[in-house]
Order: sequence, then structure tokens, then C-alpha cells
Amino acid sequence: MTTSLLRIQAHLNDPKMVIWAHNSHVGDSTATNRGGVSFERNETWNLGQMTRATFGADKVWIVGQYTYSGRVTAADNWGGPHKAHALKPALADSYEAQLHRVQAEIGREPFYFVTGAAAGGGAVRA
Repeated sequence: MTTSLLRIQAHLNDPKMVIWAHNSHVGDSTATNRGGVSFERNETWNLGQMTRATFGADKVWIVGQYTYSGRVTAADNWGGPHKAHALKPALADSYEAQLHRVQAEIGREPFYFVTGAAAGGGAVRA
């Protein structure tokens, strides 16, 4: 994916790109026991780590798409056949679990967060 972004960048003048990815793909695998500290010493890279290393952390803004549980359609290997995979439940102390508890408290209505300097943050009913 990062290679594709570099190819797109080469054809545009100062591009601004938005890449939609699940929060598990936009983190930083150096925080795991399989993640490394460089391209040469690493077992697992993810999109967030690769884009920060390639384009510079000050040029990449990550917004994770939180998921508590469910299923995702994906391939085990790039270009391979896709199939449905069950997601592991969110960790008990994760943002996903906290948001799940909040949703259970306010009912089944969807909610979202307003972000940004002027927004003040906070949960808002849809």
C-alpha cells in the first residue's frame, strides 16, 4: 500500500491523500513484540508505521476506525483469495471497549465524537 501511495505521489503536485483503514492497520507495530525499529529489523509492519517512516510523522495524520467486535473480509496474503474472519473482541481497557460500554449505557443509538481544536470533544448522539 505504501508503494502505491509513492506511485500516486509521483504523479501529483503536493498531493493530499486520505486512506481509509481499520485502526489495527494504522497503529505502530514497534509497540508489539513482533514489530521492529527499522525496515531492516522488523518482522511485522503496518500501514501507519510505514507511512510515518516513509512520508514523515509530521506529514501523516491517522484516524483509526474503532471496532469492538464483528467480522471482516480479507485475504490471508496480499492478492490471495478473501474470506470472512471473525475479529478478536477488543481488549478490556481499550478505547473500543470503553466506547462499547458507553453505547450500552446510552442505548443502541449510534453516536460519534466531534474532534478538532474548536470542537471541545465529547460524545454526541447522532
